[in-house]
Amino acid sequence: MREQLGAACLAAVALVTSEAIAGQELGELPLVSEGSLVFHVDLAGYRGSEGRTDQEFYVSITNDQVGFSEQDGIWQGELRLEIVVKDGDGKRVLELKSKLRPEALTDLDAEDRGIVQIIREGGELAPGVYELAVKLVDEKTLKPGLFNQMRNVKMRGVASGWIEIHDFGGPQMGLSDLALVRSVRVAGQEAFGRHGVDFDPNASRLYGLVLPAVRCYLEVYAGSAFSEGTSFLVRTRVLDRGEVPVLERKTRMVPKGGSFVVVDELPLRPREIAPGRYFLDVGVFNESTREMASVRRSFDIIWSVTSWGQDPEALLQEMALLMRDSEYRELTKLSAGAREVYLAEYWRDLDPDPDTAQNEALIAFRQRVIHADRQFESTLQRGVLTDRGRIYVRYGPPDDIAFEYSSAGFGLDGTSERVAGPGERAGRWPGRARYPVEPAVGLVPGIRRIPGRGCLRRIGADGRGEHQSQVTRGVDLRRSGPAAVEDRARRRQPPGSEVHLRGRDGGRKLPAHRK
Repeated sequence: MREQLGAACLAAVALVTSEAIAGQELGELPLVSEGSLVFHVDLAGYRGSEGRTDQEFYVSITNDQVGFSEQDGIWQGELRLEIVVKDGDGKRVLELKSKLRPEALTDLDAEDRGIVQIIREGGELAPGVYELAVKLVDEKTLKPGLFNQMRNVKMRGVASGWIEIHDFGGPQMGLSDLALVRSVRVAGQEAFGRHGVDFDPNASRLYGLVLPAVRCYLEVYAGSAFSEGTSFLVRTRVLDRGEVPVLERKTRMVPKGGSFVVVDELPLRPREIAPGRYFLDVGVFNESTREMASVRRSFDIIWSVTSWGQDPEALLQEMALLMRDSEYRELTKLSAGAREVYLAEYWRDLDPDPDTAQNEALIAFRQRVIHADRQFESTLQRGVLTDRGRIYVRYGPPDDIAFEYSSAGFGLDGTSERVAGPGERAGRWPGRARYPVEPAVGLVPGIRRIPGRGCLRRIGADGRGEHQSQVTRGVDLRRSGPAAVEDRARRRQPPGSEVHLRGRDGGRKLPAHRK
């Protein structure tokens, strides 16, 4: 009785453990990293040896995030990759480490977001559910901030999630995972790539403006019923979210062996297919045995130059300045293609004059963002994230700027800290003001607070400095700061109402800012 009870307990524990592993929420592919480096991770599995799966891991990162340095006329970077796969008990079953030394011909290529660095690693795993962690470190770039630089903290990102490794064994006809790729090279030799085919994976799964054709790589395992001379019909389709085919292509193949490769591509044209989330579906039909198998993967199509050229995190930071909380939460949940559609509709609704070719509200917003980033940027954060930048983007240029100046120079030794009095204020300091200065918070390196006054001292490269205090009309620096200005403007607006962009650009409307 005791032995039966013990066996029952062990069976129950095994069942609970199996259900716990199987019940893990699988990460949506491709995985996107978190941290100071943003990269994508995608997977594809193929038939391995002795019932195992030959699993490949694809990592891609854009050049603008990699630190390059010039060596012998060539710009070089250094990336370190670590891939760790754990089973349900937390035991490491696979660990891969590699280094990539990307190169760029010019400094412009080194900062080009359109150039992608690709890392491809692989190993054999038994079918099942695993926990994946991918860490990428830029060995040449330190994380911003004095504390990080003192501790030699390097730029890095981590992507993690639960993944499922598929089983490609069995006597029936089967297909490998569908690999979405950027380019394909066919050599016809088994030693070259996989079955004579090499490819550059598209870990981000983005197509459209830069990649105007969706390409794929697939392995077909014909099964035990295969005989020489058997023909297979291959159908490749692009489906929208409603399962409606928007593109389709059919080919017939007569392979020489029981395992063969399918490489296909479908051209994309802006007038025929809109931006958004789609599925690439590949079906293989054995015309002799009437067996059929299919596999699909999601991908995004984006046509906007902004979608391709701008960092998604930077885009979210900018839209957070304007959108309501509900709108912003919805935006963060969308894929790249769906986000492009959402933003197009968002700005179309704000267009003050739909009859013109340009969206004046969008142009004004972009100009303010550019100005804020250039004018208020610090070593710690971009300009639009500062109090001054946020207020400038929301409300526009100030109507008035008041100045305080000093007639004395300032040395690096901190002497001569005389601030101009009210009687000395005049328009004798043209073009030197910045709007608005943060009097008490958010001070950046190179700017010092003068005790007891709403003024700042900026030390120049020549060792001379100047006091300045710039405010909008009617705001007392001693009792109010940018946050008070913002709160005061918010209280003047009814809840849910629109806020006018005040200033020199015509008072156009944008939605109420996030509360």
